[in-house]
Order: sequence, then C-alpha cells, then structure tokens
Amino acid sequence: MVRRAGALSRMLERGTRSISMIFRAIIFTFVPTAVELALVCAVLARSFHPRVSLAVLATFGAYAAWTVALTKVRRAAELGGSGVGVLLGSAVGHLTLGQTYGQPAGGASFRRPLQVACV
Repeated sequence: MVRRAGALSRMLERGTRSISMIFRAIIFTFVPTAVELALVCAVLARSFHPRVSLAVLATFGAYAAWTVALTKVRRAAELGGSGVGVLLGSAVGHLTLGQTYGQPAGGASFRRPLQVACV
C-alpha cells in the first residue's frame, strides 16, 4: 500500500511539473513573442508599406517551419541511433534462434526501427 501511494505521489508530482513547464513556456515565451511580432508588424505597416509587415510574417513563418522540420530530422536521427542497438540485438537473436531451432525469428524487430528512422 505504501509503495502504491509513493508511486502515485511521484506520478502526480511529474504531472504537476509538466503542466507547470508547459504553462511557463506559453506565458513567458509564446505570448510575448506573439505580442512583439504583432507590434513590430503594426509599426512596419504604418511606417512603411503593409507588404513589409507581410514579409516579416512570412519570414517568421518560414523560420518556424524550418525549426519544426529540423527538429523532426534530429529526432529521427536520435531514434536511428537507438535503432542500431535494436537492429544488432535483433540480428544476434535471429542468428541464435535460426541456428538453435532452425527457425528464422525477429523479422518484425528488424523492420520497425528502419520504418521509424525513415519517416
């Protein structure tokens, strides 16, 4: 009973920290960035031409898209690194089972890391 209460307490603490981190990211990062971008675009549209503010918005959007795409590539590379260990373990298991029992095994565990890394 004490173990379960301790596990529940840890889970609640992690959840609280996660929600707090997300809240802080939204309040102290995203909202100020959006306000600043809106103010800069308003000043540029008023001082120059509205096309200038559209260029700034397009540049910001391109930067955000580039960041998201690069993050996906980096995560795929990180998964690929851990996938190598899975592939090696799967290959050893495949060879061992094939030699011991005369049956191939582990084909699915070969394909999964490759599919994840190639996505």
